[in-house]
Amino acid sequence: MSEGPHGKKTCGYYFSGSLEPSEFECPPQRLAIHPLVHSRHSGRSRAARHQDYPYGSAKGIAELGFGGVVANVSYGPGYPDDPDVWDRFREVVKEYEDAGLDIWIYDEQGYPSGTAGGAVLEAKPELEARGLVVYHYWRVLQGPMSFRADALSGKLYKALLVPVDDTDDPIDITDTANERGTLRFSVPEGKYTLLILVERELYEGTHAAHSYSDPRRYINLLDERATDEFMRITHEKYAACVGESFGKSVKAFFTDEPSLMSWNTENLPYPIISWRSDFPDKFRKHYGYGIELALVAVLLNRGAEVIKRRCDFWEFVASELADNFFGKIQDWCRAHNVMASGHLLAEEDLISHLFLYGSYYISMRRFDAPGIDQLCSEPEGLMSRRSIPIARLAASIADVFGRSTVMSEASDHTSREAGRQIPMDWIRASMNWHYALGVNLITSYFGFGRFAPSELRDLNRYVARLGYMLRRGSRFSRVAVLYPEHSLWAACTPVRDARGGVQSKEAQRIASVFRGVSWALLDEQIDFDYVDERVLLDSAVEDGKLVFDPAPESEGVCNAGVGARAKREYETVILPSTTVLSSATAKKLAQFMDEGGKVIAVGALPSVAREGEADCRVEEIFSSRLQRGGSSLIYLNTDCGQRAYECINALPRTIRLESTGLESACTCDATAGGKSCEKHRESSRILSHVRRDGDVLIVFLCNMEEHEYKGTLCVDMPRIASCEVWNPLDGSVRQCEITNVTSGGVSLEVSIPAYGGVFVVAKQQ
Repeated sequence: MSEGPHGKKTCGYYFSGSLEPSEFECPPQRLAIHPLVHSRHSGRSRAARHQDYPYGSAKGIAELGFGGVVANVSYGPGYPDDPDVWDRFREVVKEYEDAGLDIWIYDEQGYPSGTAGGAVLEAKPELEARGLVVYHYWRVLQGPMSFRADALSGKLYKALLVPVDDTDDPIDITDTANERGTLRFSVPEGKYTLLILVERELYEGTHAAHSYSDPRRYINLLDERATDEFMRITHEKYAACVGESFGKSVKAFFTDEPSLMSWNTENLPYPIISWRSDFPDKFRKHYGYGIELALVAVLLNRGAEVIKRRCDFWEFVASELADNFFGKIQDWCRAHNVMASGHLLAEEDLISHLFLYGSYYISMRRFDAPGIDQLCSEPEGLMSRRSIPIARLAASIADVFGRSTVMSEASDHTSREAGRQIPMDWIRASMNWHYALGVNLITSYFGFGRFAPSELRDLNRYVARLGYMLRRGSRFSRVAVLYPEHSLWAACTPVRDARGGVQSKEAQRIASVFRGVSWALLDEQIDFDYVDERVLLDSAVEDGKLVFDPAPESEGVCNAGVGARAKREYETVILPSTTVLSSATAKKLAQFMDEGGKVIAVGALPSVAREGEADCRVEEIFSSRLQRGGSSLIYLNTDCGQRAYECINALPRTIRLESTGLESACTCDATAGGKSCEKHRESSRILSHVRRDGDVLIVFLCNMEEHEYKGTLCVDMPRIASCEVWNPLDGSVRQCEITNVTSGGVSLEVSIPAYGGVFVVAKQQ
């Protein structure tokens, strides 16, 4: 392969073999930033192509040090059938290849992905996103009495009389409706709620109608026919056009914010819930009962086995979405030797995950290169405790399942929207933030036009150095944090208010504790992976550890999609406000605790079986071990204080930073029921990333503060033969200044400039 301006090409994105100072100084260019250059192929004027300036030609992009591009065919009046635009795209791809650039294909005109600029629904309008509109009559109907009610406009699915006292299943009165949707029925003795569910298209008030791109109706991601039509118009045409470059210069398809449209972005008259017409039959075959019982549980929190039925419904929706949209795209991409990549919508909010996807984790498992969208590059915004550290969430999928590439669509969008221009050191800080949390490929919407070419080359070289170091071995995470989807499914209810509205106190507590635990670990430089219950169940208990060995990836995956297939070995599992677990997971954790592992329950102790009343051993498993005492199970409520600090200190960790001005660390915030914590350790502004590659330990430390950091780094690694500091700013390598050597490791003084980063590389004897 051809050489880039500052580094040799490699056949894949994962590196093995020894670290070479010369390659660190001049890293492979393909690891640098990949700008999104949508409009370069459209023939529009330069003034109208803001995001492309100052890139210019493919050669110009390469000369500025960029590693690749995210590109797409020109969208015009003749799309998708105009052969001229496809001929032009073939020429553009050849230009990128000649310049030595990698190519990712953006799969949509604007966003969210799935409509092919509206072409899918223009050809097949029956594939539009559908949902149930939920009408819950405000009065309690007390029988015996006769009653009349008009259904909402749309196709009536079900009309139900739901007993107020939960003593019986709902009464189906759907067949009392006439052709106009008017219901005339008798209410039997007792008190009932009237629930009417109407099927209709989902557009008004949804993300489809209010995206930043353009308002257009959306496909039903739950319907595999819609996915097939979308791929026929997009993926198949790209394959016919440039398929010979798949797996070579063309590395991935980028899908942008597809979602279920039952997450409304403005207040609506009634709640909505995603739907497909054959759901009733398929749900009954899988779960053995009618879906209307699950809907009553989800919408009204009523009926027998409410938690089981809620979990069944959301699990069903999540699985259907993953199989019928993300899974089909992944299968197609693997068959064509490219990666399935992109990012989801509203990743930073746990509650939104439920309404957008059923489960973020289930959907993201179907990405070969999981990704995020980070529109903020200001250090304070990146370190905000109001959001999930989304880069760590997406990167956990790659780390757990042995995938080498984690993408971020990064930009200074929020700053530019506010009229602010951020300096280059903030941009480098944002790159450090991404790579410390696990991202290792940047696709960019940054407004780079105001920077000199030399500044852009330096930035790209800096980013490539981060990638060169942090694509080796695997992240050394000894702590697993559960993604608490069962508890979330049990706690959330569709509402009419925008973006999920104000959910129950239980749901808010789950989201708050999840964020708090995540940031507490990051503040203390403790590497961790997010896992779901499937990962726990597929793990083996070995020598007091939960060991997860990912299955080998498909042979069809592009070489850029497969990294180091390393076992994950967890010494501690943290359960953030987890009240609901499957009984099988509870039993696996019981075995783990009994054989020397540690479980930390934060905010709540698991007490309910996801299966419902059929198996209620979850509470017994955890309460009995808590009463037994010892360190195998620690229950930590959400009050700040010494207990929280002791709990953090008891976690397994590979590195520790020691600095002056030590303050008590906290795992909670005001919304979690505890007092707000204003003081943090000085090192809470230091993010870390530890990787093991054979006998080499790579420690990345970055400073998200405007002041230089000085402290002591303690590395828990016995028999260290050598220790070096690798500086990504200038590519230099020097010996560590070790201050203490013990049988367990070394201590050394570290200084990290404001918004800067350093690598410490230690090698065992």
